[in-house]
Amino acid sequence: MNTIEAERTLQDWRDGDRPELVTENATHTAAARIEYRDAANSVHYVDTISGLNINISAGSLPTAEAATTFLHRAGLMN
Repeated sequence: MNTIEAERTLQDWRDGDRPELVTENATHTAAARIEYRDAANSVHYVDTISGLNINISAGSLPTAEAATTFLHRAGLMN
């Protein structure tokens, strides 16, 4: 994914029907959309500076908070 696509994705998330699923970093240049029910079903991360795009589809993260903690500890969110 390039930076333009990452910016579009992030804007779509902000304007989407469930913006409460979006967690952004302090500078609003990276964000994750965390879908969950009983566990975090998917974590989609984009960085508008580097164009990095990560999509994790697994139920291994028990909560949305655990998914956010993972992103912070991985250095993806500041």
